[in-house]
Amino acid sequence: MGKIPFPPGLYSFLRLINLFSEIGINFTLRLNRVNCSAKMRVPTGWEVHFTDGLLAQLNFDNDDNVWFDSGTYVSDRPVDLASPEELYVYLEQLNTAGNFVNGAPSTLLTVVEIGRNPAFGSTSTVRFETLELKRLSGGFVSELKVTIRDHTGAVLDNNLQPISVVLEIQKEK
Repeated sequence: MGKIPFPPGLYSFLRLINLFSEIGINFTLRLNRVNCSAKMRVPTGWEVHFTDGLLAQLNFDNDDNVWFDSGTYVSDRPVDLASPEELYVYLEQLNTAGNFVNGAPSTLLTVVEIGRNPAFGSTSTVRFETLELKRLSGGFVSELKVTIRDHTGAVLDNNLQPISVVLEIQKEK
């Protein structure tokens, strides 16, 4: 049986369709323009593998299995290849005493807007003049824990591509 793995990455639907066509074994992916569902045909004797992120974007329900055997599959919800418009950056060491989101204490550091169709490797700079961290009762800070989430609160996996966060801390003058 032939196996077709799809590596993690950022794909437009058109790019995915072209990748399917380039394989050349009657392996197809189509978009229903009326309801935005995807239809995939895996030829006999083949199976295809998707990462969890790509599987979620295409909305194929495969009982938590990312391998699809030969057959025809139709997504059960519209395809969602839209990039998040905002990144929610959480810092675990943030003092929650005066930091509230929707009336509840939160470790939300900031919301970073993403420009429309950002280029691969785009950067964004956010500056904090008076960051209030949790007080140390003794010892020292050896690590800061940063979590990036999407608008739903789910940890952003970025299709298994890395997200770099640089924290530059300067002593007050």
